[in-house]
Amino acid sequence: NKVLFKIYKKLSKKRTLQLYLVFLTTVLSGLAEMLSVGAILPFLSALSDPDKLWSNQYVRNIATIFGVVNADQLIFISVFCFLIIISGSVSIRLFNLWLNLKVAAGIGTDLSCQAFKRTISQPYEYQSNRNTGELIATNTTQVFRSIEAFNALLSLLTAFMVAIGIILTLLLVDLSLTLAIVGLF
Repeated sequence: NKVLFKIYKKLSKKRTLQLYLVFLTTVLSGLAEMLSVGAILPFLSALSDPDKLWSNQYVRNIATIFGVVNADQLIFISVFCFLIIISGSVSIRLFNLWLNLKVAAGIGTDLSCQAFKRTISQPYEYQSNRNTGELIATNTTQVFRSIEAFNALLSLLTAFMVAIGIILTLLLVDLSLTLAIVGLF
């Protein structure tokens, strides 16, 4: 925890902004996952019994906005909407994964540059007593490990937000189904 905070304090303003963007896309990934999981029930309902779905006044009002005039047209609309939602969710997740890799590599590059500057600014006696090949190999290995660690951390954060989104959606769906069964909804 302390190490992450120290590294965070050493980051440039650009990397800090990129981390905020990663966090934003992570939250969007969770919300998109909620939407895609939540879209499954209406989609399956439209496929299995479009007449029952058409009897819902809210569904009928929304469907008429899109020019749907009967229950059979709900199938096409629901498939189209489901595909749009899933495509959007996948696009957000892919962008998030790409951004995670880009930011982790950028942080690794910044740390590498700082380590190189610190090494090169050492006095001549220090430089002459060190094996430069070993120093470069160690620096390269540590930078690679830090990139992997940051990427794993950002991926873990994304997975955590997506899991929260899925769990919340399942809880909300379960609650609404329970209320529907009891007759309160």
